[in-house]
Amino acid sequence: MAKILAIGDVHNRWVQAQSIIDKYIDTHKIVLCGDFFDNFHDTAIDADQTARWVKKCLSNPNIVMLMGNHDINYAYFNTRPSKVGVDQIYHCSGYSPAKDDAINRVMTNEDWDKIKIAHFENGFWFSHAGFHPFWFGNPMTGMTHESIQKKLDKIDQDIKDRVFSNELAGAGRCRGGIHRVGGVLWRDHFQESYTGEYWNDQSGIKQACGHTPMNHGIDIEETRNKGLCIDIDCGLSQVLEILEDGTYNIIDTGLDNFYQESERKFQEEQKAQRKKQWASLGAYDSIYNSLNKS
Repeated sequence: MAKILAIGDVHNRWVQAQSIIDKYIDTHKIVLCGDFFDNFHDTAIDADQTARWVKKCLSNPNIVMLMGNHDINYAYFNTRPSKVGVDQIYHCSGYSPAKDDAINRVMTNEDWDKIKIAHFENGFWFSHAGFHPFWFGNPMTGMTHESIQKKLDKIDQDIKDRVFSNELAGAGRCRGGIHRVGGVLWRDHFQESYTGEYWNDQSGIKQACGHTPMNHGIDIEETRNKGLCIDIDCGLSQVLEILEDGTYNIIDTGLDNFYQESERKFQEEQKAQRKKQWASLGAYDSIYNSLNKS
């Protein structure tokens, strides 16, 4: 066993992610919780650079990389033959054929196979969006380590068979899907909480995951019997350290939360757009004034 450092969603910020890895790689096992690709306004060049970084990380035995909903779009097993050619099995916003081509000029099938759906170590399950009892438990016994592993085995088989897996990528209604809650790539930390009607589990499952952006740092949800669900998707501003005995620490990285920066840019764009709209309406003032004088 070793100390673990869990890092949340990257979304092309691989330079920042690598700066964290470089600081801890000699003393910790690194677990990256997915969503390496896709960002607003990114290009095939961005995708190529991120793919090269992912490939390099996959060659390091001390780094565990997990699949995210923004990654599976580009995996080789996301296609299957159809009557009109090839169908995509999984879909997510941000995908483009140009980025797909750039990524898979770098990533081989063997590389994709090294990216895991989940990882268990030091008493914690790591995944992209987290396990929910709706998919990974049952009404009688709740969610246990055994029930999680059983569903993970089913997901592996579904991937091999090119069958859509709800446990993997079903999206809840709060994320635009049709299900009550999302699968392990789509569960929403806030809107699909564990503390509702499904949480009858007494096994104290501990999890660390990403997927749901946190503008103000890592969020910790406590469940029954000392269970935990910790969302670490905080724009790389914090990471989660888990010691050999299962205790944990939240570490500030010194990096700005890139979600806050994205929100600031969005607000500025909205403000500029509103200003432009008001200015365009004012262009008719002179016409109205001349009509009133005539």
